[in-house]
Amino acid sequence: MRKKGREPARWHWAYGATVFRLSDRAETAGGRRVILARGYVMTRQGLDVLRARLYAEAVRRGLLQAARVLIIADGAGWIWNLAGDRFAGAPQRLDSWL
Repeated sequence: MRKKGREPARWHWAYGATVFRLSDRAETAGGRRVILARGYVMTRQGLDVLRARLYAEAVRRGLLQAARVLIIADGAGWIWNLAGDRFAGAPQRLDSWL
């Protein structure tokens, strides 16, 4: 729309997250690190829905059996609040690649 000189009349926020186990990482023959399997959650229904879906996906991928959980995010305040609510005590790291 902007290329045509028009501003969008409305916006839709989409919230998303991914979950993977460290054991699902590998390295290519060239030395590039890859994630072999991961789960995704996406929603336009707000943070409460994202929180529930993300926790369910994390549990499905073994969160309750994990010795450690690490939160990596882009630094948005709502993400750190969600992490503290659902994954209390988990270390949090800023993803500088986003």
